[in-house]
Amino acid sequence: MAHSNFDARLGSQIQVSPKQTMNFDAREKPANFPTGYVPQGSFAPDQFPQELYGTEVFEVNEDLRQFAIQMAKTGKLFDDAQSRQYRVNYASNPAFAAGAAPPSVVACDTATSDVFWTGNLLGEAFENTTKLFTNGTATYCTTQQEDNGTLEALMRGALSGGLVDFSRIIIMRTASDFDRPFPGQSAATNLFLMSPGFDISIQNIPAAGVPIVIFGSLGGKHDFGPGSLFGGKPAVLPKRSLRRRMCRGAIRIRRIVATPLSPRIISNFAHLGTDVKRTRKL
Repeated sequence: MAHSNFDARLGSQIQVSPKQTMNFDAREKPANFPTGYVPQGSFAPDQFPQELYGTEVFEVNEDLRQFAIQMAKTGKLFDDAQSRQYRVNYASNPAFAAGAAPPSVVACDTATSDVFWTGNLLGEAFENTTKLFTNGTATYCTTQQEDNGTLEALMRGALSGGLVDFSRIIIMRTASDFDRPFPGQSAATNLFLMSPGFDISIQNIPAAGVPIVIFGSLGGKHDFGPGSLFGGKPAVLPKRSLRRRMCRGAIRIRRIVATPLSPRIISNFAHLGTDVKRTRKL
């Protein structure tokens, strides 16, 4: 990634799906378009989407995320000579300074896409789309293929009689490669060359993840681990109102949580001057 090295342990706050767009082949896009990706229902890449699925953006509990980050920082991250040598390639460009740094715990945002993209042009396009979808509040430093779909399933569980407590979700990943080439490297080489970060990223999953496991957080007694850290009582974690999160999400787009769009959310978007449509039935 341009913003993080491939060995870091990451805690994501906002999960954005920038690929939920319409698309031109770059060879046929309008000459004044910087990219062929256009938000749904819009007429230019920089226009806020006029049609919403409701799964474009999710945000997790910030208080819990900060707690998890502090715990993860107590773990000892792994590194090796191959990874250090490869990261040096990114040191000459200040924009890639984080990519050249040693493994670390990073608090940032993540972008979801089924397409495994590479190169500066697509990277910049999806970076801009991520900012557009979140009113400029999110900057992705990792990419992945599952988070928004997983969070939508969990959100449905939360809305179905409280089967899921959405406030207890943590998004954590280790980064294993870069979405943009280093100076002098082609996009094709960046995509097809196996970078040495994969093995280190696998090692750093338990290295930073194990300290976050909180035994006894749901209360009661169990016969494994070090025993309850809360005297047998459930842990008290900050828990925001789902109703408040949904309303604020409709207003600020950062916290869209329902699919398909409900009449309540559609009405909340009316003040934005957008023509919000029910785009599909799931």
